[in-house]
Amino acid sequence: MKNISVAILLMLPAVALAMEGPRYVEMSGLLKIYGKEKPSDELSGFSLFINGEAAKELYGEIKSDPEYNWCLDDGTVTKWAGNFECSMTKEENYSCSVGLGIEDQRIYRGESC
Repeated sequence: MKNISVAILLMLPAVALAMEGPRYVEMSGLLKIYGKEKPSDELSGFSLFINGEAAKELYGEIKSDPEYNWCLDDGTVTKWAGNFECSMTKEENYSCSVGLGIEDQRIYRGESC
């Protein structure tokens, strides 16, 4: 897997209310590009990892209940919206991840356990 660290400034409509319109939040994170290894031999794509204030806002937007993250097993809780996930550590640090297939344009989990 090829790792590329990037600082991303996206116009992210983290919270969009009908009357207010979108809110834009500065975002930084890590982009991991994978090729002919993972998640399968036939698929290329990338995983996007978001942290900081943008991840905190996204965590708040996910309506599912937080569940103990047994993969990390360190007190972190995670919320899922399909394959998009956001986590909060015991220290209240936030992170989110999602994977996107380039060839099939499908959404995958950003990382595996």
